Amino acid sequence: MPIALVQTAQNQANSTTVTATLGSNTTAGNCLVVTVAVGSNSSPAGTTVSSITLGGSAGNFSQLVADSSGASFIWADPSCAGGQTAVAVTVASGTQILVQVYEF
Repeated sequence: MPIALVQTAQNQANSTTVTATLGSNTTAGNCLVVTVAVGSNSSPAGTTVSSITLGGSAGNFSQLVADSSGASFIWADPSCAGGQTAVAVTVASGTQILVQVYEF
C-alpha cells in the first residue's frame, strides 16, 4: 500500500501554545507528522517543544528532528488515535509559532 497524504492543517499565533485543527477526524493507526517553527520578533527563538497533544491526550509523539538553533522541529505519532481533530503544540518560549500537521 503506498503512503498517501490524508489531510493537513496549519495555524500560527503569537503565543506559547498553538492548536491546528484538522478538517476531519484522524483515522486510528495513521501517522501524524507535526512541524513546528518558532520565532521571537525578527529572529528564531532558542526553545524546546514542551508538549504535543492530540485531542487533549499526549498520544505517542516523539521528536524526529530539532535544528541546532532551537527554532524548528519535526515530531511524529506513527500510530495515532482515531476520532480526533485538534493538535496542540506548546513550546517553552517564543512569541511566534507556526504549526503544520500532516496525516498519512
